[in-house]
Amino acid sequence: MENTKPSYIEPGLLSLFRIFMTIQWLLLIVGLLSLEDSTDAGAPVLVVLMLLHTSILLLYLRIKRLQRWFKRVYLPLALIATTIMPIVAMAFAVAARLETGLRGEAAAGDGDILILWLFAPLMVVAAQYGFIVVIIFSAISTGLELFFGVALANEGSVAVNIVFEQAVIRNIIFLAIGYVISRLISAQRRQRESLREANKQLAQFAVTLEQLAISRERNRMARDLHDTLAHTLSAVAIQLEAVTAIWESSPDLARQRIDTIRQVTRDGLQETRKALTALRSSPLDDLGLTMALEAVAEKAAERAGFRLHVNMPDAMAEIPAETEINLYRVAEEALNNAVQHAEASDLWLTLSSKKRQIELRIRDNGVGFDTEEAPPNGHYGLVGMKERAALCDAVLSIESEPQVGTRISLQLKV
Repeated sequence: MENTKPSYIEPGLLSLFRIFMTIQWLLLIVGLLSLEDSTDAGAPVLVVLMLLHTSILLLYLRIKRLQRWFKRVYLPLALIATTIMPIVAMAFAVAARLETGLRGEAAAGDGDILILWLFAPLMVVAAQYGFIVVIIFSAISTGLELFFGVALANEGSVAVNIVFEQAVIRNIIFLAIGYVISRLISAQRRQRESLREANKQLAQFAVTLEQLAISRERNRMARDLHDTLAHTLSAVAIQLEAVTAIWESSPDLARQRIDTIRQVTRDGLQETRKALTALRSSPLDDLGLTMALEAVAEKAAERAGFRLHVNMPDAMAEIPAETEINLYRVAEEALNNAVQHAEASDLWLTLSSKKRQIELRIRDNGVGFDTEEAPPNGHYGLVGMKERAALCDAVLSIESEPQVGTRISLQLKV
């Protein structure tokens, strides 16, 4: 696909320039059709010259290949032609009137029409090059008009002082319009630069966020694998050391230990497969938060023989996907701990959503444990739940008493 505008031209400026020239061409066509009723000898000269100029300029602006050939001089060439040709055409029209015997203002015609012919190049100059170049543009156009005005005044056209007054008035109008346009475009350029810097910062932030997400995912994988594979291998290693120690003195007990090792290995393999399945996909993607929590609770209750009591809200407040994942993983870890250690008969899972606050509660009536004596560095499940609670700015509460049970509560604001 061809690039429709060079990067060194203000965005959208060429399109606007073409629109102005097209409107000018249409007006000239209308003027050409109305020449039959005109008695002005200079009007046909002016209309034909301007129509020829505008047609060539439109063709020049429409040929995309010329932009690549002329590069940075492409736009200045168009502006020079658009500035000089109206003044030259006006001069030829005045000369044509002088040949018919007209003098003074009758020969000069309507000099104010130059404001319309020069408005398009003025707009482009102000937008592309700024106010300083607008001043230069006004000075050059005035100089050309005075040059032709002096020559034609000697032939009987309008006096030079009148031409000069018209040029001064037009310059004041041009400078005011050019100043406003240049200020607006300068403000747009500053905004584009600010947006460019903001986009660059957002791109850097996205990279940082992606790296942070990868790091968090690695930590989660480490926690999951520790709670499955590491625990299993540790138990197998301890049992094998025990078998080695009693193999000679108590072969029957050693065989029992080997059977225990075999069962621990099978359980560990099953848990490892579950962990790997969890790494591949999340039930949240298929079921949503409430149904996923119910499903994982039902599986836990089935494995341990619990009577399950579930209480879920009819509607949930919308929460970020990452927060849902952390909430689900906390519940999953709490349920796994209950299955492995609680020795309970009943398990309660409650999720509530009130006034932009969500609370997850998991309770059992099992053997419990002493939270003061639980070594935090050795209980990766509890550590993992605390880390996940911190990731979503939630408050995690763990209450447990021996022979009474354990209650885990996670509260977060959305």
